[in-house]
Amino acid sequence: MENIPVSVVTYLNSIPFIYGLEHSGYAKNFRFSKDIPSVCADKLFRGEVSIGLIPSAEMLRINPHYNISDLCIGADGIVDSVILASSVPVSEIQTIYMDYHSRTSVLLARILASGFWNIRPEYIPLTEEADSRLLSDGSAVVAIGDKTFNITAPYIYDLSEQWMRYTGLPFVFACWISRIKMPEDLQKDFNKALHWGVEHIEDAIAAQTNLPCSKEQALLYLTRRIDYAFDAQKQKALELFHQMIRTVI
Repeated sequence: MENIPVSVVTYLNSIPFIYGLEHSGYAKNFRFSKDIPSVCADKLFRGEVSIGLIPSAEMLRINPHYNISDLCIGADGIVDSVILASSVPVSEIQTIYMDYHSRTSVLLARILASGFWNIRPEYIPLTEEADSRLLSDGSAVVAIGDKTFNITAPYIYDLSEQWMRYTGLPFVFACWISRIKMPEDLQKDFNKALHWGVEHIEDAIAAQTNLPCSKEQALLYLTRRIDYAFDAQKQKALELFHQMIRTVI
């Protein structure tokens, strides 16, 4: 098999993966496109790609699917890049605008609202990027990705940190999955490329010309906020998240 199509998220947290796929030398049999999270999932769902870095909520609608890596996009507490920006304290929120880039973060916010914050706001889907300029009295907005590094609001709640307080577990934002079982040798090569990228984070940052923050902030984010290991605790957290989704949809 050659030229296996792969969809990878374009955000800062996936830069090590992209760097490994492009520069490690292990991914010669793969070609990839860079997409927002929801598009990654849609492409895999439609069969336009064979492998995707898929938001954790979207995994439920892609069946069958196969986890093909021991790496993921995860966080053990504060993540900084998945937030609820609010004009009021969380207990007073009446309306939440929902970022169309990631259904996973929207569902996470809904789970926290009903199960942890004990609020029942109105949810308004967006067809544009979430921005704190949307805020009015009593409203909040779920925002994800690189734009969150520049968002200011009277109250900002880190959704990964809130999930940790609620469940005591880390959070898994995205996993590498495929629609078909990959040949073992190709799966090993793909994982070697991903691991190589994670092992060369400083080089990956240095190669970027359009970072959403300073290189120092990027290094802190990728080494202290994002946790790439898809370990037993994250697998447990992912299973719990999938169970909780069914309570809010």
